[in-house]
Amino acid sequence: MSKTIIPAGYRITIESWENDADNYKTKLMEGLQKESTMFLVDFAKLFYSQNNWNGPKGHGNMYDPNVSELEAFRKDFEDIVSKHIKENTEACLLQYFYDDENGKFYEDQSDGVMDLAYELGLSGGDFYTRVLSSIKVEYIPTEIVLNDVTEDFV
Repeated sequence: MSKTIIPAGYRITIESWENDADNYKTKLMEGLQKESTMFLVDFAKLFYSQNNWNGPKGHGNMYDPNVSELEAFRKDFEDIVSKHIKENTEACLLQYFYDDENGKFYEDQSDGVMDLAYELGLSGGDFYTRVLSSIKVEYIPTEIVLNDVTEDFV
């Protein structure tokens, strides 16, 4: 019998789409600390649609971004990292983008940024960035173990 373990901590679920609201994708991360969750929520908000006419604008739905679009995305990302470094230097996800010893951002952080975006379903597919559709944050106070009992029924 196999088991699925849902770790204690925060769980973030992100739904995204690309192009004209097709190719929906849902991703989640679990077992997070509060500080990391706060960072991920702010990071995900960067991916609101750049064409959003009745809500916040972001960098979502970039197909083939030009230099100025990439620079604006980089600046907004660095602003978020700087905010979270000031609030809590222990936020574990920040270590990929900021060098505490030198007190500055790593020279080339684009791979790390896009890797994180991919893990959250906010990049990949035909577009450089996808559009954030929704964010859901849940707190799981204790580890949950699910036993797979499918064989008992099939």
